[in-house]
This record gives sequence, structure tokens and C-alpha cells, in this order.
Amino acid sequence: MATVTDAAKGYFFAILAAILWGISGPAAKFLFQSGVTPFQLVQLRMTIAAGALFLWLLIRDRSLLKIDRSDIGYFGLLGTFGLAALQFTYLFTISFVMKSTKKPGP
Repeated sequence: MATVTDAAKGYFFAILAAILWGISGPAAKFLFQSGVTPFQLVQLRMTIAAGALFLWLLIRDRSLLKIDRSDIGYFGLLGTFGLAALQFTYLFTISFVMKSTKKPGP
């Protein structure tokens, strides 16, 4: 039976990440046209990502879920100003690009 090498896994996940990143913009535009705000989409994305990561770590290695009390502030800042702010600015920009690239109607 053939085994998948670490390099092949790395290429697969890099390609998958690029595909998903490319899909995220058009998917966001579709959701914005359906009435979803950038803030709502960020909240949804962060909640799904945190839940998926929690379940993955719970199944794979529970010891990775344990953090020191001194690191709680670090993780809070990273989640709020790192991840959520990045997602919000990205999606907020997409919402404005969508408006500015519309063709003028008759």
C-alpha cells in the first residue's frame, strides 16, 4: 500500500488553501448581495473556525487545548486584533469593491 509523503500532504494543503482563499471573495460577494453584513460574516467565519479547531484538537490531542493562565491575554488579543480584525478588514473591503465595480444600469 502506498503512503502519502509529508511533501505530498504539504502540496495538497497549500493547493487546497489557495482554492479556498480564491473562493472566499466571490462567496462573500454573494452573501453580501443576500443581505449579510461584513460583521455578521466575520462572526460566522470565526465561530465556525473556532468550533472546528476545538473539535479537531479534542479528537487529535487534548493536551493542546491546555494553556497557561498567563497566555490567556495573548490568545484574546490574537483572536480579537489579529484574526477577527484581519477578516473584518478583508470582508469590509470586498463589500466596497463590490459596490464600486457594478456596471451602471440603463
